Amino acid sequence: TYKIGNNITNNFSIRFIDSCRFMAISLSKLATNLITPGLEKFRETNKVFISEDFSLVTRKGVYPLQVHGQLGKIRRTLPRKDDFYSTLKEKHIKDLDYEHATSVWSHFGCKTLGEYSDLYLKIDVLLLADVFENFRDICIATYGLDPAFYFTAPGFSFDCMLKHTKINLELLIDYDMLLMFEKGIRGGLTQASMRYGKANNNKTLDYDDTKPNSWIVYQDCNNLY
Repeated sequence: TYKIGNNITNNFSIRFIDSCRFMAISLSKLATNLITPGLEKFRETNKVFISEDFSLVTRKGVYPLQVHGQLGKIRRTLPRKDDFYSTLKEKHIKDLDYEHATSVWSHFGCKTLGEYSDLYLKIDVLLLADVFENFRDICIATYGLDPAFYFTAPGFSFDCMLKHTKINLELLIDYDMLLMFEKGIRGGLTQASMRYGKANNNKTLDYDDTKPNSWIVYQDCNNLY
C-alpha cells in the first residue's frame, strides 16, 4: 500500500516513465556518479536512512538472483559467494562485493534472506529516485525543461533544440514533398529478444544428454510488414 499525499485533487495524475529511456547505463555506475564528499545528492536516501548507514546504502547492492522462491527467502544466513553467480553475465561477484553484502546483512540485522531482499529493493528504489531527481535538476538548470514530462531522451532533446535555436519548423504543404518523405521511410528493427539462451546438443562443449536437445539459430528476415 502506498500513500501519495493527503490532498488529492481531480487534477492529480501519476506517470510511469522508464528511466532507461533517458540514461541507458547501469544503476551501479549512475549511483557512483552521485558520490561527493558530503553525499548531499542522495536526498531521497537521506529521508529513509541515517548517516551511519550511508556507506552501505549509497551504492548498488548485490543479490543472489539464482537463490529464489519462498524456500530461498526463509534462509537464515547469507548465501555463499558462489550463490551470487550471474548466469546472465556468466561471472561471479568480486570479493569486495560479497564483503559489502556481508556488512549490509550484519549492520541492518537481517534474519532471513527475505529481509535482505526487501532491504536490497528499498535501496535500489531510493538510489534510482536520487539519480533521476539529480538528472532533472541538471536538465532544468541547463535547458529550462523538465525531463519528467517526456518519455524518452530523444523527445526531450528535440524540444531542447527547438527552445534554444528558436527555429520554426516548416510544415509540409506540397504533396510531392510529402510523397518524397514517405518513400524514404524504412522499416525499423523487428525482433523477438531473449536476454539469455543456452544451446544443448551433441555439438556443444557442455552437452548434457539428460536434458532435451536445443539449438540457437540467427535469422535475418526481410519483408516483415
